[in-house]
Amino acid sequence: MRLITAAQAIDDALDPAEIGDQAHIILASRDDRLVAGSAPLASFPPSMIDSARSARVNGTGVFRDAGGDDILGAFAPVAGTPWFVMSRQPSVIAEGIAMTMRRRALIAAAVAVDLALLLIFVAHRTVIRPIREVIRAQHELGGHSSLPK
Repeated sequence: MRLITAAQAIDDALDPAEIGDQAHIILASRDDRLVAGSAPLASFPPSMIDSARSARVNGTGVFRDAGGDDILGAFAPVAGTPWFVMSRQPSVIAEGIAMTMRRRALIAAAVAVDLALLLIFVAHRTVIRPIREVIRAQHELGGHSSLPK
């Protein structure tokens, strides 16, 4: 039985726009056929292809391509099919993206802490302080000595 489908949806899913123009993502089969993607299967490091072809495990790592450059590669099987997905990107670019993501995560954490502190300050000024003033006034009206501030 053969499955006939429009490949445009698969090609759209393999578009590496989010991870940069230098990244390549392909869908291949265990019999070394390219199912979808923009890069030839042979452009991936042989050790990476061998690992991905097993279709039993997911993996990532730094591999050396045919030109001797380090690339960051990842692969995963497609459940229920003889296919696997592989991606590759120059290590330098991947490290730059990771650094940018770390910097953005730190900025987001700092903003979150600042917002939390601002909310605590506002809550103290608008809720806690007035409640304490009411309690203090009630104690004074009841003849008790005033509470410490």
